Amino acid sequence: MTAHTPIASKPVLQRARGLLNISAQQTSGVSRLKNLRQQGSYRTIFPRSKSGNVEAVIINTARGVTGGDQFGTTAVAHTGAGLSLTTQAAERIHFQ
Repeated sequence: MTAHTPIASKPVLQRARGLLNISAQQTSGVSRLKNLRQQGSYRTIFPRSKSGNVEAVIINTARGVTGGDQFGTTAVAHTGAGLSLTTQAAERIHFQ
């Protein structure tokens, strides 16, 4: 008789990935969005700005960050342009 033993393996967990590339340029004395690329669970919203700068809020739609998640951000403000980035309030970071 042959004994059947299960092979133990670690489960493959889903991981969040997100990418944001954003740039601003100055046009007629006002900062304007030049390029925007959003990928994965990273999204950006743009509240109305009274400062004349491009203001962006980064939102992680994955609802939290855990080990193994990968996020990348590239932000460029070209000559004379203003660019302000922030994240949503109360981001959850989970440690394992």
